[in-house]
Amino acid sequence: MTPASERLAELIAELEKTRDFTEFAPRIAEYGPVAMDQLIPILVAGESEIAKAPPAWMFKHFGPEAVEPLIAALRAGHPEKLNARFRYALAELDIADRAAMFLPLFADELAAVREAAVSALSDHGEVVQQHAEAILAMMSDPDGNVRIAAYNTLGSAGEDIVPFLLRARRTADKVARPELRELLLGLVGYQGLDARDQVAIRRFLEVAALGEEPSPMHMCGGWLALPTDDQDRVLRALDLSDPITVPMSMGAEAWNRDHHDWYSHNSCRRTYLTPAVDGWTLAFGTPPEVDHAEDSKPETMFALVQEKCRRLSTEFGEAHWYGTSCGDGWTSWCIARAGEIVRFYDAFEPETQIGDPLPEEEGYGGAYAEAVAGLLSVNPAKLGPDNTVRGRGVLALTSCGRERGMPTGALHLDHGH
Repeated sequence: MTPASERLAELIAELEKTRDFTEFAPRIAEYGPVAMDQLIPILVAGESEIAKAPPAWMFKHFGPEAVEPLIAALRAGHPEKLNARFRYALAELDIADRAAMFLPLFADELAAVREAAVSALSDHGEVVQQHAEAILAMMSDPDGNVRIAAYNTLGSAGEDIVPFLLRARRTADKVARPELRELLLGLVGYQGLDARDQVAIRRFLEVAALGEEPSPMHMCGGWLALPTDDQDRVLRALDLSDPITVPMSMGAEAWNRDHHDWYSHNSCRRTYLTPAVDGWTLAFGTPPEVDHAEDSKPETMFALVQEKCRRLSTEFGEAHWYGTSCGDGWTSWCIARAGEIVRFYDAFEPETQIGDPLPEEEGYGGAYAEAVAGLLSVNPAKLGPDNTVRGRGVLALTSCGRERGMPTGALHLDHGH
């Protein structure tokens, strides 16, 4: 072992002992190819701190000299878990001209190398835009992992790549076109698609919604129940617009995704209205006035919910709001009839209850909103073939959605479709 190699081994040992990547990783990287000769076996062994740490901690300090050793490691036939570490390491390298380094590898005979080369351009927006055609071509690669890498790399350029994607939707081959539509949905949503795609999606969803059998929903969040089958009337009463017909399974997916999405205002941009189920229309989504409230104190939320139920009950005779959580024991409900709150209960704030327990609450300890809903209106967690369904479900924009647009992201049909 040369003196340089010995000193390098000492630095690696110090790093293993101290786990101080800030101190030792740049010093190790100064040894260039010699360092790679020692690091690759360490990664392959998989037991050291270097092997367990995020690749960026070490390899962001290396440059083009690390490409050839990492590509050689990919060619060695290691398990996929290890190849993933090599790919991540390649993506972290400090390389000024990434296109010149990685584009030639798009034609490599080994799929693992092509995948790594495409992934190495991800999150470098200008490079992706300049070489979008070459990356697009990789979305037709015979290897599925390469296609996924190309999809993710194009998407990493964000909204700047949208004009290219809109053009490519009409010119790319048939393998790539559906993926490009999904990519556009993720970046700019339904409203960002061109008119032809919007019409095609509407027609597809209208057909998919025909004759759909209801199925149980995953319950987490709040919903309204109104005793009417007049969907247009509900849209007006809730200040909703631009309804798009969707299968019930897709509406349920949208509600769950929006409710669990921390992105700004995603929970209050749209509402899922069910078809009439046993004479009730259910509305899933956070009202903008609740999401935009000045504070999130329980009393503020309760007042907003109660006021909405009072108002809606004057129009529909009665209005119910239910809430439940999939993460803890929270549950709540508000029942209004003819403009009056006849019952309000919240499991976490029982002192705020209004009215005596309803007969339908007996046996549930005042702590199971879905069961109470099933006795007073409809239990969404128990939907099935025994429910009578009239009409079709829709996703509609709230006032917040009209201002900010519908949440982005593709929604999917369940396996029944």
